[in-house]
Amino acid sequence: MNPRVKACITLLALSLPFSAHASMDDELADIRRQMETLQKQYETKLKALETRPEQAEALARQNQSELTGTSSAPPIAVTEPSPATIPATPGVSNAFNPALSVILQGSVNSYSKNPDNYTLPGFQLGEESGLAAEGLTLDETEVTASASVDPYFYGQTTISLADQASGGTEVSIEEAFVDPLMLPAGLGMRFGKFYSDIGYLNRFHSHAWDFHDAPLAYSAFLNKQYGDTGLRFDWVAPTDTYLLVGGETFAGNSFPAGSSSRVPGDVQSLFVKVGGDMGASNAWQAGLSGLWVNANDRQTDVPGDSSDTFNGDSNLLVGDFVWKWAPNGNAT
Repeated sequence: MNPRVKACITLLALSLPFSAHASMDDELADIRRQMETLQKQYETKLKALETRPEQAEALARQNQSELTGTSSAPPIAVTEPSPATIPATPGVSNAFNPALSVILQGSVNSYSKNPDNYTLPGFQLGEESGLAAEGLTLDETEVTASASVDPYFYGQTTISLADQASGGTEVSIEEAFVDPLMLPAGLGMRFGKFYSDIGYLNRFHSHAWDFHDAPLAYSAFLNKQYGDTGLRFDWVAPTDTYLLVGGETFAGNSFPAGSSSRVPGDVQSLFVKVGGDMGASNAWQAGLSGLWVNANDRQTDVPGDSSDTFNGDSNLLVGDFVWKWAPNGNAT
């Protein structure tokens, strides 16, 4: 064999292990890079998954405080909030801060008797218990602003514009309250001016009522609905069946405690609500509430008589039961 050819073959044979070794090093380096990339991706996804329970728990606490519900929340068909009552979900950011809503509500009224002489014999009525003026009237049109302050507080203010039977339009603050959202274990709190949670209907604004008029018992005992400045605590039990227990204390500036002159009284309430679903289309809720009032110079709304006042205890026990049917859970 030619010596040159033999030398070339020898050099080629010697170079093969070095080439194979270099190629293997490149493959190993590439594998290491891929493993490092996968590890980083895994760590990123793991961190995201680890934060999800905390985010879900925080959001649940926020929803508990505002909607008084958790995973065992009351059936939507029974306790569906009105848009103006809760215009924005607490803790969830939206395009407007604060969120704004306007509810326009009017009616055309006609009566067989003079509404200025409306009375309920045997009952001392508040100024809001009478009938609306005849003809075209502006009912309780509402302007609501609400906002969440980080995950810690939720605030809402509702201003009402209403026609008066005596003429003119009254502008008043219907609600102005703050809800702390950081309370643990299903606890909720509200302070400011708000509607009491006694009974079923009282906490809803009038535009969310099923009928135009308040039930007769609400007009006779609560001046249509009771709202005042105060403090509320409630607790949603961690049970499959919805269970809400709460209590309130109020300044007593509203009927049936005080009067239109805002003479202070002393008001406390306790309530318990139980509810659940019956299949996909039915939901129920039952409640028992008590309202204890120490009235001071409570004035009546007797036509032509402004001297009738009441001093003393005025206690009210309320029982309510609601059954709602929504085909396959569709409340509309």
